[in-house]
Amino acid sequence: MQICPVYDGAPILAIEGVGDPSAMLARQRERFAKGLAEFTPDESNAQSRCEEWRVKDVICHLISTDQFWAISFGAALRGEPTRFLATFDQAASPAELVERMGDTSATEVLAQYHANVDALLDALRCVWPRAEERRRGEGWRARWAAEH
Repeated sequence: MQICPVYDGAPILAIEGVGDPSAMLARQRERFAKGLAEFTPDESNAQSRCEEWRVKDVICHLISTDQFWAISFGAALRGEPTRFLATFDQAASPAELVERMGDTSATEVLAQYHANVDALLDALRCVWPRAEERRRGEGWRARWAAEH
């Protein structure tokens, strides 16, 4: 099933008054990682609630999701929005991404999960202040004027 992302024009959704989401995301990811750290290899290879995926596969899916967001945030900072979702098939693409990590050990999957969460949070912490500046009509010009 192909999705139809909107890349051009005004945003179709704006959420005001949330504050910096990186702190909330960091807390959620840290809680999740603590739970994952307690899994044995057998538990990681156990069936998940998703019929076709093991627990390890769900973690692999989260790795690819966090990679997508980190790449997207970096592209946003450069003023070059990603176009990944233009070819994303929400039924097939996640399974393909998970399948690529099929032979990866549960220990390595967990290490990759932690590394990707760190990269995601670093990217988000870079993006959020700039998004707030834009929302307030500020930016480098306003900062330069205030400093000089």
